[in-house]
Amino acid sequence: IALSAPAAANVTVDYATSSDSATSGSDFTATSGTATITAGNTSTTMTVPVIGDTALEINETFLVTLSNPSANATISDASGTGTIINDDIVITTIHDIQGNGELSPLDGQLVMTEALVTAVRGNGFFLQMADAEVDADPATSEGIFVFTSAAPTVAVGHSVQVTGTVDEFLGSSSETPTTELVSPSVVVLSAGNPLPALTEIPATLAAPDSLPDALEPLEGMRVSVANGVVTAQTEGSINSEANATSSDDNSAFEFV
Repeated sequence: IALSAPAAANVTVDYATSSDSATSGSDFTATSGTATITAGNTSTTMTVPVIGDTALEINETFLVTLSNPSANATISDASGTGTIINDDIVITTIHDIQGNGELSPLDGQLVMTEALVTAVRGNGFFLQMADAEVDADPATSEGIFVFTSAAPTVAVGHSVQVTGTVDEFLGSSSETPTTELVSPSVVVLSAGNPLPALTEIPATLAAPDSLPDALEPLEGMRVSVANGVVTAQTEGSINSEANATSSDDNSAFEFV
């Protein structure tokens, strides 16, 4: 709680907390009282007890409302936001999120993962495990799409920590669901990291009679095709080759 200039005399103001994404009684203890900024100072603090637990959660917020200032002060901003930072670090690898089947075994669950940003779209970005962190199961993908709904603030080569809910997204024209992380909280850990090596799509998986689910183990990953023939156009465009960004209307497959 701050003043715009040092107080000539003590300034008092009432405060009270309320729930936002954090819930009073389960995430924090409801707190109210009167704060005093003593003469000659410009600020004071209030304490809101947090109710700790060991569950994985996204960062949550609560509100603080000011009222009833003393006669020698006025309130210019009566509402503030406090953030409860999640400190329960439980990392789940992408291959464990993807699982070795068509659907994630963690569908609907909140998870935290750390990996490298390999491509960016207008509504999200792709993550992939570093080469040294992959598992030995060829049926599990090491990549996943993080749906941010708006333009993400990460860049290719960023190492990030993402907390989000696993979701199997099925577009209106898609025959197979796409495993995504939705409603994410993203923390950039470092930048300029080398990207994982490309995985070549063999001819057996790119054959005319191959089924879409044959590529499930490569979902969201960086891939290459040694030899191929373009048989139909993709309704979209490459927005930036340098930044590996694209846009398209194809909900099943794409190269970025």
